[in-house]
Amino acid sequence: MHKYPVATSLVLVALQYLGAFLLPLFMIDIAYRFEGVGSRDELYLLGGGVTLAVAAAWLPALVCPPVTIVLLFTRFRLRAWIFSGGGLLVSIAVWLYAVSTFEQPVRLGG
Repeated sequence: MHKYPVATSLVLVALQYLGAFLLPLFMIDIAYRFEGVGSRDELYLLGGGVTLAVAAAWLPALVCPPVTIVLLFTRFRLRAWIFSGGGLLVSIAVWLYAVSTFEQPVRLGG
């Protein structure tokens, strides 16, 4: 980490963007396993966890990389990777929590 701080930080930023792309796809895959969810239009039936899961994937990917890039140009260069790595871990942890809060859809009628 101390030997290649820029490379480490940039790899972690790339992993954040990869996570921002893949985590919503995994969430949709999990959502389709619930009975009553057959399309993306019906994701709202799973409750507020869907919104939280998408936010958990994208917000750290939008906030952490610019801050990391700025830190690379300051005296905190050797520790810039901590911000990206922490954002990545928080993103995954909150996403896992959000997916675990999905509710079984309730169908009325028919």
